[in-house]
Amino acid sequence: MKCINGHTAKTTPVCQHVLNREIETGVKRFTGVSDNFELLCEHCLTLETYKHHYLCDSCLEEVEGEADWMFHGMPEIPFRNESFTFEDTVYEFKELKDNAVIATAADPNNSAWLIFLANGKLFYFDPIKNRLVHKLSISDDCIRRDGCINLKISHDSSMIAITSCAPYIYDTHVSDMPLLKAASNHGGVFDLCSGEMLFKLDMDSYHTENNDFPLAFIQQGERALLIHGTDWNRVDISDPRTSECLTARDIDYKARAVDTEWLGRLIVTPDLQWVATVGWVWHPIGICYAWNLQVWLNENPWEPEYGKSKKKFSAWEYFWEGPFCWLSNELLCIWGYDKYHDANDTPLDSVAIYNVKTGELASWFAGPTKEVFFFDGYLFSGKPDSGGAKALTIWDVSDGALLYTEPDLAPLDYHADTREFISIDTDKAQIKLTTWFNLDSAVGGVCLS
Repeated sequence: MKCINGHTAKTTPVCQHVLNREIETGVKRFTGVSDNFELLCEHCLTLETYKHHYLCDSCLEEVEGEADWMFHGMPEIPFRNESFTFEDTVYEFKELKDNAVIATAADPNNSAWLIFLANGKLFYFDPIKNRLVHKLSISDDCIRRDGCINLKISHDSSMIAITSCAPYIYDTHVSDMPLLKAASNHGGVFDLCSGEMLFKLDMDSYHTENNDFPLAFIQQGERALLIHGTDWNRVDISDPRTSECLTARDIDYKARAVDTEWLGRLIVTPDLQWVATVGWVWHPIGICYAWNLQVWLNENPWEPEYGKSKKKFSAWEYFWEGPFCWLSNELLCIWGYDKYHDANDTPLDSVAIYNVKTGELASWFAGPTKEVFFFDGYLFSGKPDSGGAKALTIWDVSDGALLYTEPDLAPLDYHADTREFISIDTDKAQIKLTTWFNLDSAVGGVCLS
């Protein structure tokens, strides 16, 4: 159809109210064919049919820029069948019985796992020796176990860092609901051999209960260092064994700290060049950004705040809970393409891929969910529109194609070195490790053909 303004390029249908620019909030309704859509007002969305007008991409861009758009429906998800197989190995340990698992972490040096239980006990699970060893117990004074636990293990496997982001707790049985527990976001670094606490982790209390504690180990030569939050809007690099801060600011911090970004979970590129985080700013808006780690460590201690390498990517209103991962040393994959959200400000099930060096969007595609999100040659995610059904989906990030769906699998974590997913059933006191294989290709997995 021809553009209403006489242009001959590809066109998109819009309703009369969108055409006349009478709305502040509209609906982008996907047709289910490729990523085609139509723009409607909320009234026309309820009608069986409406009068169609057509705009070319250039004219459409002008209209889109004058309103906020919620999504309805989904783009077409391309499917390309590839053959995968999954093999389960089940282990039983009585120590797990009726003890909820609240965090796991894969050992980067072997096939083992750390498992943290709601009773405060941290176990070391060695599947080769079929052993579950109690390493240490962490009291509720150190971290609140009713919070969101962040558990990391150092690259030399000698230390763990563990934090808890815990909410305010009120007594709802009393009319004025008195405060029972204050919100908190803190923890510590522990020696895995001795169980000794080496280093306290705290980022103060200014709204820090709203985001994960910034935390990531890095290895610099023989030195295991930790990137960690030290204030609500500040991260530093420290040696947990000596408490030395390697990014100390050379002037009064509060005189320079005009930045208002709360930092969240951290991930570092395999080559140790870039750090990315998803945090938030007032009013609130979730943001994802990255900066160069080596410049920060060796040249400019203010790099996370004001550095030239700092790049901002996605931004979402009232949302900053999505997962993200590195696809390579340059490509950052972020769940929830920020152009599309529903009436509750929840992004469309989708991913956006950015080049960290340029800050440019490389591609995006619909389908992956945020409940499961791992990358190892392929993107492993949940099942879109599953209605609560468990399933693991496998995606090709180069073209957004859905390659395979494995039913009844929603793992807690993933071990990239062994290509194993971990699932734990504490009712049965069982650990299940699931190894995946691609029968068609050597990409990412083990080729069996």
